[in-house]
Amino acid sequence: MPANLNTKSLKQFCLRKIALCFDSFWMKSFNEQFKDVPRILYVIGPFDHMTNETVQDLINSLIDVNRLKAVHFQLLLQESVVRLDLSKAPKPAVSDSVLKVIALRCPMMKGSRAFKKTDYAMGI
Repeated sequence: MPANLNTKSLKQFCLRKIALCFDSFWMKSFNEQFKDVPRILYVIGPFDHMTNETVQDLINSLIDVNRLKAVHFQLLLQESVVRLDLSKAPKPAVSDSVLKVIALRCPMMKGSRAFKKTDYAMGI
């Protein structure tokens, strides 16, 4: 009988693949179209219809493969995000500009305790 390997679900496998090609595929057109724009309020992107849980899972996958960057939040965050755990995120990925993007794009999180990692930065 074969050894029991650490098997992953199809969802975990897909999220890992998305995370591995995030910059080369998902961010490519974003970087080309918006490279000269200093500040973007909102972008309709490929992840707009993901659930809060799936957005968090994708962020976790990006963290697991050491690929999470601050610019990724431009595509990942949308109004439906009500919880966000960035406690495992690298510090460069969670900057003041990312906190501002979160505050703008995720209005349902304002005033809630659903935001780990940045409690210290937002004075909660």
